[in-house]
Amino acid sequence: MFRPKNMRNWMIVSKICGFVCVLMGLELEMRNLEGLKREKGCIVVSNHQSSLDVLGLFKIGQLINNNCGIVAKKELFYIWPPGLVLWLCGSIFIDRKNPDKARTELNAVSEKVRKENIKLWIFPEGTRRNNGKINSFKKGAFHMAVNAKLDIIPVIFSSYYFLENKKRFDSGKIIITALPAVSTENSSLEEVMDKVHFMMEEIFQSTSAETKLANNFMKFYTKFFIYYGLLVVTTTLLIPIFIFRPRDVRNCVIVAKACSYINKLLGVTWEIRNRENLRKKACIIVVNHQSAVDVLGLHQFWPLISKANVVAKKELFYLTGPIGIVFWLCGVICIDRRNPDKARSDLNAVACKLKEEDTKLVIFPEGTRRNNGKINPFRKGAFHMAVNAKLDIVPVVFSSQYFLETKKRFDSGKVIITALPAISTDGASVDEVMEKTYKVMDEAFQASSAEVKNSIKS
Repeated sequence: MFRPKNMRNWMIVSKICGFVCVLMGLELEMRNLEGLKREKGCIVVSNHQSSLDVLGLFKIGQLINNNCGIVAKKELFYIWPPGLVLWLCGSIFIDRKNPDKARTELNAVSEKVRKENIKLWIFPEGTRRNNGKINSFKKGAFHMAVNAKLDIIPVIFSSYYFLENKKRFDSGKIIITALPAVSTENSSLEEVMDKVHFMMEEIFQSTSAETKLANNFMKFYTKFFIYYGLLVVTTTLLIPIFIFRPRDVRNCVIVAKACSYINKLLGVTWEIRNRENLRKKACIIVVNHQSAVDVLGLHQFWPLISKANVVAKKELFYLTGPIGIVFWLCGVICIDRRNPDKARSDLNAVACKLKEEDTKLVIFPEGTRRNNGKINPFRKGAFHMAVNAKLDIVPVVFSSQYFLETKKRFDSGKVIITALPAISTDGASVDEVMEKTYKVMDEAFQASSAEVKNSIKS
């Protein structure tokens, strides 16, 4: 208030607001700012993706420590207190509904830029749009620069991949790149505008690809580290409890409830449909297998099926430390997939006991996990068991884990778990049961996956 309409006030605002980036989990990396430290006045043009752009302006203003003004639409002046701060910092408000008046005001300002060595910041796209590209420019900034023979310095903010309007706002990294000054002497307005747009688009695409890849890569491994770490801690704490009733399948319910908190930390939500289909007595439950996160999905419906066991490859018992020990204590059936005959014999022996003990058995019939947007071909083991022991098959379908991509991406997301009606094996061959199960699971998978993806788009 003691020095109104003074562009040097930006320095104070920059220092006060710098901590906001830390609170929001945003990392700003500045590149090639030397050109902005020049004494000579110029027009600075930047792409405009969201209101977060102002944080980048604050950071740059703090680093270059020089006169820096901004052109803003006049509507912002009436949004107080930010509008008041913009006015106190000497911002220039223009009426975009009156282009002729706005152009006249900007041309008058251009002389001040030259005389007072001001760096005037303009968003030539006009309206902010976070759509993954540099949008078409309006001519105002370039009219100013060409008429007053002022250089143009392009500044590019990499894509805000972590921000999606009204849907998502994660932490992330932004690369802000200042390019060499573009001279306007002996050039037409269209030539300058086309040249600047081409340069900015090229840098935008390269830096956006860089930040997105780096952040997703780190996020993927960080989330899986947290996931496995929490599983190890939780199962370690459960071992002393389970020792008093080893190889008891009821321990699985305790594991499921104890691990439920992990979903919130990973940002994964589950919706179970047709719960009544899971309350059937002894049966084979077949589930599609996309990733290690499927374990959390099993935990969602395990309390509903209560007395149930699961089939896993024997390598898990030896490779996962306390997790493998808890598997054994819960009575998990570990099979050797390298020895199909023995594996089949073990499963048939288990099948005979299911009816006697009124127990359900959960199997991933695809064998290997593959998150490729479809139900993959089934192996016959589960269906041999069901047909030989005359057990019904209950298909359970997890919708696509669209938010998870191996070694690339692990975002927050939702999975729909659909329990389908039981399929009788009486009087049917293994191939007939397997084909029928595959068909109903594939239909449910495609429908629920489309529903989840459409809900994200809307």
